[in-house]
Amino acid sequence: MNDNIKAMSEELKEFVLSTGAGKVGFADLRPYSENIRKTYGSVWDNYPFAVSVAFNMPSAIIRELALKGPTDSYARFYDAANIALDIIAMRTTDWLEERGFSAFPIPASKVSKDGLYGIFSHRAAAHLAGLGWIGKSCSLITPDRGPMQRLVTVLSDAPLQCGVPMESKCGDCTCCFKACPAHAIKGQKWQMDQNVNERVDREACRMFIKNNAETYGVNVCGLCLSACPWGKC
Repeated sequence: MNDNIKAMSEELKEFVLSTGAGKVGFADLRPYSENIRKTYGSVWDNYPFAVSVAFNMPSAIIRELALKGPTDSYARFYDAANIALDIIAMRTTDWLEERGFSAFPIPASKVSKDGLYGIFSHRAAAHLAGLGWIGKSCSLITPDRGPMQRLVTVLSDAPLQCGVPMESKCGDCTCCFKACPAHAIKGQKWQMDQNVNERVDREACRMFIKNNAETYGVNVCGLCLSACPWGKC
């Protein structure tokens, strides 16, 4: 590892954490370029690396969902986390651009009008950066906090000291599968080249949380998060 790359990676990590992030990692996307191109086309070809940022959600808010279902508190902090993450992404992009690199911040919240997906997978980037694994609920699971975080990604051409993808530790657990009120989770382990429809019925999930929007002001559910045993005290 080039000493300059290592030093810059450490400096960038310290900067991102200073903005309020709970975790940050770097992913080398080049070994997965074929899969990325298959899903998103060639739009991201000039960004071979990713900065993945996790922002901690309040654990008590997530656990409350198991008792009450979607709450006003969860809806509020879900929205606040997305705003915070977008600000972190913009500041990270500025940091990289000031040093002569290209960078593209991916919005924290899903931007598609037609489904539950964004313009790049935050979860895949976080997994490839070594922050955690993608669970059967399609959420990123970290050993210390389970699924209790929101994510954002900055794509870049900056060479970074990258992490190693973490093996799934879900095993035979079916907690999220059983907790899903829309029966959208199919209980399948995540694979990089797997179509998301093999793991979750996105339309069933979308319709369920759409019905919550009138009550909570944002499309939320979160029951699969509160059911996950990882991160529980």
